[in-house]
Amino acid sequence: MSIEASTTRVYGDSSAALGRRRDLRGRRGRAALLVLMVLLGGLFAAVWLWDTGSAAPPGEIGGTQGPERPLEQPSPERVERVSERAAQGELAAEPMIQVGGEFPWKSMERSFDGTGTLSGSVETLPGTEFPASWKLVIEPSRFGSARDQAEGRVIEFDGAQQTFEEFNLPLGGYRVHVEAEGMNCPPQEVLLFRLRDRPDLAGKAHAHLLLVLSPAGFMEGSVRSENGTPLADVAVRLTPPDGVGFLEARSDFVGHWRIDGIRDGRYTLTFGHPDRPLVPAEDLVFTGPMMRHPERVLPPLVELIIEVLDEAGGPLADATLRGFVKPRGAVEAKTDSFGQARIMNAAIGEYSLRVMHDSGREAKSLFRLEAEPASRTIQITAKLRR
Repeated sequence: MSIEASTTRVYGDSSAALGRRRDLRGRRGRAALLVLMVLLGGLFAAVWLWDTGSAAPPGEIGGTQGPERPLEQPSPERVERVSERAAQGELAAEPMIQVGGEFPWKSMERSFDGTGTLSGSVETLPGTEFPASWKLVIEPSRFGSARDQAEGRVIEFDGAQQTFEEFNLPLGGYRVHVEAEGMNCPPQEVLLFRLRDRPDLAGKAHAHLLLVLSPAGFMEGSVRSENGTPLADVAVRLTPPDGVGFLEARSDFVGHWRIDGIRDGRYTLTFGHPDRPLVPAEDLVFTGPMMRHPERVLPPLVELIIEVLDEAGGPLADATLRGFVKPRGAVEAKTDSFGQARIMNAAIGEYSLRVMHDSGREAKSLFRLEAEPASRTIQITAKLRR
C-alpha cells in the first residue's frame, strides 16, 4: 500500500509541472507574435510615408524617378496645366517624352519636318588600342522609315577626339557607324522625328549613340584541283556591294588562303579574275571575328607562258596582256624583262588576247588550251601600228 501511495504522489506532481510549462510556452508564443505584428505594421507605415512624400506636387508631371519607381503616366489635365505654365514662362525645363510605358505620344503622328542632332562617343573593346584616325559615316537607313529624307555625311577625326556631335540633320531614318583601319564597328539604326500634334515636346530629334570598335576579322579556306592536288597562287577576292575597297589574297603552296582586315557586312567571293571567275561567284555575309570557308574544288588548270616578241624577234618587256577565256576565265598580265608573262593557273578553254606596248606595238591572238600538257608556251609577235 505504501508503495502505491508513493507512486500516486509522484505522477500527480509531474502533471502539474507539465501544465505550468505549457502555459509559459503559450504566453511566450503570443508575445513573439505580437512583436512581429508590430514590426510589420511599422514597416508598412514607413513605406506608405515614403510613397506619399515622394509624390509630385499637384499640377506637375513627375515624381521621384529611379529604377524602382519609374515616372507615372500623367493625366491629360496635368499635361495641359504644365504646358500652360511652360508657355507662361513659369517652368524653365522643356517637357520631355517619357519612355518605358504605353503613353499617348506613342500613337501620335510623327513629323519629319525640321532638323535634328546626332551625338555620341566612340570606344574600343578592353585591350584594343584606339585608332590614330577614324571616320564617322552617317548614311540613310537601309530599311527604316523616312530614309529618303536622310542626308549622308562622312566626317574625319583624329585619334585624340572620341566624341562627335552633328547638327542640322534633316529628320528621318539614319544608319551610323565608324570606319577605321583594321577595325570593325556594328552600324546602328536611328530615327529622328518630332510629334505633329505636340510640337512643344522634344520628340526624338536628338539621339545620343555609343559606337564600339573591335578588331576586324579574317576569313580563310583552301582550294584544290579535281584530282585533290592543292592549287597555289590562286587569286581570292572579297568585294563589297559598292565595289569599293575590295580585299584580296593568294593561295600558298598547300592551297591555303587567308584574308585579313574584314569588316562585318555583305561581300562577293570570287576565285580567279573577279570579272570572269573560275567558278560562279558566291555572295556571303561576314560576321567577325572569323569565318572558315569550305574547301573549294576548281576546274582543271594549267600553266601558261606567253612570250611577246617584237618584229626582230627580240623580247618585248612591259607589254600589257588583256583578254578573256570561254567558258570562264580572264587574263590580265605584264611581261617581264625577258618578254614573258607566266600565268600559273590558266583556265581551260578558248583564249582571245590583246597585246599593247608603250612603243605603239600591238597584237591580237586566238588560241585554245587543253588540260594536257600541264604547261604550255605561246609566242605572240607585236608590231608597230600603221
